[in-house]
Amino acid sequence: MKTTAPRPKKTQKGTPPPLTEAKENLTKKDPKSIVGVKFNLPSELKKEIKIAAAELEITQSQLIQDAYEIWKQKVYQQGRA
Repeated sequence: MKTTAPRPKKTQKGTPPPLTEAKENLTKKDPKSIVGVKFNLPSELKKEIKIAAAELEITQSQLIQDAYEIWKQKVYQQGRA
């Protein structure tokens, strides 16, 4: 019985990008750019945030940003940072 060496596995990755193209993804993004953040909250808190943002006619994202800024000021004033 003749045995053959196993065939090398074919990769689906293809050829790597040119060096100039690879360097482009290493640059930093603008710090003011908006990025998605995913985290879990209790459903009741999520509902409260949604209602509060609607009442203030702002986005939920803006509400969270504003709340963070207020929290940050409070923490720095108390000397915790």
